[in-house]
Amino acid sequence: MAELEIVSPHDGAHLAHIPTDDASSIDRKVGAAAAAMSEWSARSPMARAEVLLAIAEATRREFPRLARELSLEQGKTVKEALLELDRYVGPYVQYAGLATAVAGRHVRLSPGVEGIVERRPVGVVAGVVPWNFSESLFGSKGGPALAEGCGFLIKPAESTSLITLELARLANEHLPEGLLDVVIGDSEVAAHLVGHPGVTRVAFTGSTAVGKSIAINAGSSFKRLSLKLGGCDPFVVCEDAD
Repeated sequence: MAELEIVSPHDGAHLAHIPTDDASSIDRKVGAAAAAMSEWSARSPMARAEVLLAIAEATRREFPRLARELSLEQGKTVKEALLELDRYVGPYVQYAGLATAVAGRHVRLSPGVEGIVERRPVGVVAGVVPWNFSESLFGSKGGPALAEGCGFLIKPAESTSLITLELARLANEHLPEGLLDVVIGDSEVAAHLVGHPGVTRVAFTGSTAVGKSIAINAGSSFKRLSLKLGGCDPFVVCEDAD
């Protein structure tokens, strides 16, 4: 298995070598998430909500350490890293509150005719996120998936792999084994994940070009898909700026 070197953008210092995924390991992770779903989705919405709140609380206790690690790996200041981590745990709290609110319906269509709407977990969800706000997007994609009983695989940018692995480790102390996992690697690895037949929902944030390729990949098998793509934000630094 290939390895990815993580270096700090602050000074180029070596931080770690971590193994990357391939088609075989992605297959194992998707299978494990699908298997763990049977027990997780059978829990009551309140029980799942309690787990999400526990993850949020446990992660908050580690904020000082996590902010330093995020800053070291991604390059933003510790202050900005703390803000991002707060946005990571926020969706766990938010969707814990909504877990019990999403239910089926029993409606009377006409005299003697009734309809039932039953809501079920969509399946294994894959989140693919960019480098700039990878952890807040981890939370905003993973929180609702876990709240509704789905398995979740997060594929971060290569440059934010370490902090994503650490956040997943903290979350996995409260979740069934295999339900949540991290997929590490480049665009080819992401394509394997998105195209895997066991993944039924894809949530992507990133560039328009990559979004197009993901849409083609996921669309060929009619996966449920959401794309939040790049815009145009010019940034000019004047010569006399401090």
